[in-house]
Amino acid sequence: MHTTITKIIQHCTNDEPYTKETRYQLYRLIADLKKGTETLSVNDLKALLALNDQLSQGTNTKSRYLEEALMEELMIGLPIFLQVKEEYETPEEYRELLQEYYDEPVNEYKLKHSLLLKYAKEVILQEQNKSKRQAKRITNILRLLTILQASFQIPNIQNIYEDKLDNKDKDVQIFALVGLEEYYKYEESKKITKKLIKKLENLIKTTKYRINVVAACQILINSKIIDEIDALSYLDQWEENYK
Repeated sequence: MHTTITKIIQHCTNDEPYTKETRYQLYRLIADLKKGTETLSVNDLKALLALNDQLSQGTNTKSRYLEEALMEELMIGLPIFLQVKEEYETPEEYRELLQEYYDEPVNEYKLKHSLLLKYAKEVILQEQNKSKRQAKRITNILRLLTILQASFQIPNIQNIYEDKLDNKDKDVQIFALVGLEEYYKYEESKKITKKLIKKLENLIKTTKYRINVVAACQILINSKIIDEIDALSYLDQWEENYK
């Protein structure tokens, strides 16, 4: 196993009480990992996903803060980390299909991303509570999925984002919109349902946040439902209503 991964696991699972220095030391270990020249093996990635899952189930302060730090400083950006370390170039003309499971062996690069996708979907499907910690967890998973879909086609990924538009947490809602905005950038994803159009139009009228209006309008532009002039009209109307 990668030496720094071993150190990260040991640091996050030891019995020492949590202090600010505990978090800072994790930041330093993650920085060391990013500065190194080695990529992660499949087993390294599995170990990190197991660690994140273990921290997510912990109920003490240390587990909560270290889960958040690990996710935001490392896990979300792993697709970019792997792409840089392995000098992989996403083909400009198409994105490969990414699934959680394959009937036939695939190369390690795709397998690692498949493991990330599988983990993200498992977290999304877990029983949801309304805690701030759970909302933060879902927000970070949506951010990970959005980065994944920049390099791969992920079947039905839009359904996850659409479902999270109904979440009352501001950050969950905005990153669901960001995910949909990314999804409808691609030619193969242009078909949008009437249900989603109606949901976005309603959100534009009711949201308190300008950033949500902008993101919802961009989705409708990307999917060829409205143009930039229509979007400006929506924005002007929202600003008039929320002055």
